[in-house]
Amino acid sequence: MPSSKKLTTAEDFERLTDAQKAAFAKQFDRNIPLSETRPLTPAERRLFKRIINRGRGRPRIGKGAARINITIEKGLLGRVNSFAKKQKVSRARMIAQGLEMILKKAG
Repeated sequence: MPSSKKLTTAEDFERLTDAQKAAFAKQFDRNIPLSETRPLTPAERRLFKRIINRGRGRPRIGKGAARINITIEKGLLGRVNSFAKKQKVSRARMIAQGLEMILKKAG
C-alpha cells in the first residue's frame, strides 16, 4: 500500500493484508517532532472538550446499565453465544433485545 493512500474507514483498514497493516502502523512507531504538529482548530477543540467532559467508559444508553448475575443452562448459553457471534452483536445486547421483544409482546 503506498503511504500516500488515505484510509477513510475501519473497513478500508480491515481489507488490507497483514503486511499492509504492519506497514501502515509502522509510520506511527516513532517520536513525532513538534514541527509535524499543529494547533487544534476551533471545531477540533470543541470535540476534544466534549470527549474529555464525557468521562470514561461506554456512552450511556437510556438510564445507563446495571451489571447482573444470571444462571443459564450451558447448552442454551452456547447457542446464544454462537448466534450473537454470527449476528455480530454482543451477548448482552442480544439478551437485552430478547427481553425487549418479550416485554413488547406482553404489552
